[in-house]
Amino acid sequence: MSKLSKLFNNNRFLMAFSLFLAVVIWFVVSIVYSPQAGRTLSQIPIEIQFPAGATGYKAYSKTELVANVDVDGKKYVVEQLNTDSVVVSATVESVEKSGVYTLSLKARKKNMGEDYTIVSVSPSTVNVMVDVERQLEFNVAVDCVGATVPEIKTENEALLLEPTFAEEANKVITVNGPDSEVRRISYITATANVNKELTQSETYTAGIVAYDGEGVEVFNANTGVSAFQYTTFSYEKADVVANVNLRKTVPLRYNTANAPASLPAITLREITGSDTKENNEVKTITIKGAQDVVSQMKEITLDGVVDFTTIDPANPATAQVKLTLPVVAGVVYDEYS
Repeated sequence: MSKLSKLFNNNRFLMAFSLFLAVVIWFVVSIVYSPQAGRTLSQIPIEIQFPAGATGYKAYSKTELVANVDVDGKKYVVEQLNTDSVVVSATVESVEKSGVYTLSLKARKKNMGEDYTIVSVSPSTVNVMVDVERQLEFNVAVDCVGATVPEIKTENEALLLEPTFAEEANKVITVNGPDSEVRRISYITATANVNKELTQSETYTAGIVAYDGEGVEVFNANTGVSAFQYTTFSYEKADVVANVNLRKTVPLRYNTANAPASLPAITLREITGSDTKENNEVKTITIKGAQDVVSQMKEITLDGVVDFTTIDPANPATAQVKLTLPVVAGVVYDEYS
């Protein structure tokens, strides 16, 4: 008896073979005789296409550009379709100027070999704003509205309101949108409504306010008012610090080494870069910074030493000694006097 005959005389083999054959027959029948079914593919992104000469143009919309596509075909086919199976597009035939364009939508199969039919696409048209895409960067000024500081009744001291951003990156903002909107912006501020007297530094959340060339607000993140429909900002709100700094005038000192008993006159002159301001003899310097730091500073001592062993009275060049201002964390040198 052949091996094949033995297999068919084996009950277990016959059961397994029968099950396999039944599955194959069911699969073939389901494909050949599968009922027709309709289905809607939802939220398919719309591709906007431009003619070759329309360089730099972009389509803007107030809402997400998506469409629904109705398909029909064998049930087992349409059940496997998804939003990536269909491409929905709209073509801008020609661009004469920026403005609102009504575009007709078309849908096609991504894989033309798939056996189903595209019945319809909805909506059938979309309205888009067509304009050249513009991206600009603006330096942002901090405006603490209504903030004041007390007046100090001391001749050489004063409190200063010097607001800054909590994060350095917020000093510059990127604006992106259609050219017709973005070009309206002349300058931008980060505005915080403080409206009180400050005796110490405080942090506030400031909203971005954009102004046109005439100083009229065209965008205000604090109030939600906007003259724009499609323009976006890299950020709309940021933390700002309303710094209350102390400005103070203190004596300017220097160190000497090997000085004679009778110290000759020494004149301090301000040097900026390679230029010496010969007539600017200085005795004091104005500093400013955090109140708790500056209030403790009674004088500034220059870095370096005037070493009299290196000074030759017969050689005036040796009498020029360059000293530098020390670096003090949180303190800025403002002016000499």
